[in-house]
Amino acid sequence: MNSSQKKLDEDLAQIHMKLGEAGLATFEQLLLATRQPALRLKMTPQDVVPIGQSKFGGQPDLPPAMAYPTIGSTGSIDTGAPAETPLSFLVQINLAEIACFDFARELLPETGMLYFFAWNESDDPVPDIALPQLNERYGACVLYWDGDLTTLRPDMPSNGVYPFPQSSLTFEPNWTFPQEWTADDGDSEKEQAFFTFSEEIIVDGIFCDDDRQLCDYPQRMLGYASFQQGPPMDKADMQDFVLLLQLEYTVPGMKDFMWLGDAGTLYYLIRRKDLQERRFDLARTEGQCG
Repeated sequence: MNSSQKKLDEDLAQIHMKLGEAGLATFEQLLLATRQPALRLKMTPQDVVPIGQSKFGGQPDLPPAMAYPTIGSTGSIDTGAPAETPLSFLVQINLAEIACFDFARELLPETGMLYFFAWNESDDPVPDIALPQLNERYGACVLYWDGDLTTLRPDMPSNGVYPFPQSSLTFEPNWTFPQEWTADDGDSEKEQAFFTFSEEIIVDGIFCDDDRQLCDYPQRMLGYASFQQGPPMDKADMQDFVLLLQLEYTVPGMKDFMWLGDAGTLYYLIRRKDLQERRFDLARTEGQCG
């Protein structure tokens, strides 16, 4: 058994124990059937990150032929900013680093780089990332490239972009669950069981760091998104989307490291069909805040 599967099995054993303690053993099979694995992104502040390694912040490592993205290059709606305004770099993922996770390999390419950018709408140097709505074309994009990693070089415009404090990324598997009961069968007993499961087990700290209250880690890839204001579309449509990345404004040990509205969260989502065709340019971005 590999270490990632062992971690998921250990988490599942904890959930099993908690279900029994909460008097929900009768609903265990029903509740666990809704689970999806995800990858938690663990950030470690680091001044120097090797070129081509997964990271948050700093300068993106881009191939020579890839132009740095701007508002105009994303086909955005009118943001009021010039089309040549560069986007802020958020995250790069070396997909080879997560190919060891079976569930990630089933969805994502096994090699290449994913880059995530968004628009800083503030005049201040510290980014105040715009929170787009899913059906609008704001200045945010996902870029995919697959080639010789030795050709990558740090690249960022000299003016107009504030680099976030740089952190290396490591990945840890964990289970995620939907925010609401997915069945529309009108069974109030099942709905109550799921509510109890969500509130008393999933949000009760069984997978938490000591300094976080929520167990569903906000910085993550794949699995279910934890929307602050509920899913941006109905259940049937949401099932057609894959969560590429979720970023919250705060991280344990790095409090308030970026502004995303009022304690906001940024979600990068892509339709399964577009993901299968590697059309990352069709990824969509949703922003929500408290």
